[in-house]
Parts: sequence; C-alpha cells; structure tokens
Amino acid sequence: MADLDAVPDEESAVPLVDDTTVKPKLKALSRIRRDLTDDELQSSGVQKLLIDKYEDSQELVQELKAYRDKFAEADKGLAVAEHKLQRNRAFEILSGTGLAVGAAMIGYAPNAWSSQPTGYMILGFGVVLTIGGIGAKVIDQ
Repeated sequence: MADLDAVPDEESAVPLVDDTTVKPKLKALSRIRRDLTDDELQSSGVQKLLIDKYEDSQELVQELKAYRDKFAEADKGLAVAEHKLQRNRAFEILSGTGLAVGAAMIGYAPNAWSSQPTGYMILGFGVVLTIGGIGAKVIDQ
C-alpha cells in the first residue's frame, strides 16, 4: 500500500516534456555558405548533386500528391458520414417524439372519451402517431 501513496496524483504530476522549453533542432550545416559562384556551378560534381537533389524533391512531391489525394477522399468520406449521422439523429428524435406523443394521446383518450368527438380524435391521432413512430423505426433499420 505504501507504493500506491508514493505515486503522485495527475494534478501534481510533472509532465515529461515541457512544450515551452522544446527548441527547434538546428541543422549541423545551417551556417555554411550556400551561394554558388559561376565557376562552382560549372563543376560536373555540383551539377550532378543539384540534379540528384532536384530528382529527390520531385519524387517527394509526387509521393505527397498521392497523400493529398488520399486525404481529400478521406475528408470527403468523413463529411458524408457526419451528414448521415446528423440526419439519423434528427430522424431518431422525430420518430421517438411521434411515438411518445402518440402513446400519451392513447393514454389520455379514456379521460376525454366522455366528450365526443374529442375522444375519437385524440384516440385516432394517438394511434396514427404511434404507428407512424413504430413504422419509421422499422423502415430506418
């Protein structure tokens, strides 16, 4: 039991990484001069390195385009699913309300039975709403 008391609460626990003290990583070669003179550009080694870097960047661009397309498809699918979920929620609320109101009207019908045609109307509307709510639930599934 003593071990459990030594464990700090979540509120007093110290986070492993403090977001405010994280510094961006510095590149080892960030202070090297990057401008090339015309003579340096004429060197075949420099040209080959530049072409290689260019080809690597083009491959990366193509790879990232595929991810962009996949993201667009996934984002569109998510939007459609969220819209369907909102429609289903609204449908559930409406059918549940119709079922509840219809059942309440059927329950109240015996009290209003003495004053006709009100009793018939309450019973009729209650039955219609109840059947409509049940039918909507059956069709939805």
